Amino acid sequence: MEKAKIRAGVTTKVRILDAAESLFSQFGYAAVTTRQIAQKAKVVLSALPYYFGSKREILRQILDRYMRPMQIERARLYEVVTAERLEGQALVRRILEALLVPAFGATQQHRVYFCLMGIMSTDPNPEVRELLNEVMGMYPTGIPAGFREAVPGLTDVEFYRRFYCVIGAMIYVQLDTGRMAYVTGNALDFSAPQENLDLMVNFFLAGLCAPASKQVIFFVCVDCDPAAQR
Repeated sequence: MEKAKIRAGVTTKVRILDAAESLFSQFGYAAVTTRQIAQKAKVVLSALPYYFGSKREILRQILDRYMRPMQIERARLYEVVTAERLEGQALVRRILEALLVPAFGATQQHRVYFCLMGIMSTDPNPEVRELLNEVMGMYPTGIPAGFREAVPGLTDVEFYRRFYCVIGAMIYVQLDTGRMAYVTGNALDFSAPQENLDLMVNFFLAGLCAPASKQVIFFVCVDCDPAAQR
């Protein structure tokens, strides 16, 4: 009897998390109410505070259930890289692979979550930003510091600008808005980003390792800039 109750509780929690994940990915965190989550999960409203306490905790657990295994795998791959004793571009390439392979492997399995991550990453809500940093901070990988050590010729400011562009581009590709397929007449397909991994690694590698005196970065958001849509 007790085991049946435990199983029922786990099932209810998963339904709530799945429902909230779907709603947050469509409408954003602030716009979704606990009542909407309960209705979509087909549970009574009181189940949410009973299992989670707050909407904030629901979002934290959604982020954690995907981010934890991904970050653990990144840390494992980075540990393998450090044991290889590489230098220069060979080292940067391998660190990029440690960063990207777990992310894009997970992207193809959990499309809704990565749509949610795209929305959360651009959400100005201080509560959302705090949660993202909190969950990420729970599972350090060593990768940012590894990148920094691998490109010592850059100032801190220039390095972090480039690293910021890498993270931004990675998130946009994960989102797969379909915009590039539309712009190129379906000549480019990023719906399976794992298949485009080598292209992304080479692109990011060139950006991170370019000489500081010659680096010029100009990014255009094709979803936002009308000139980029032509």
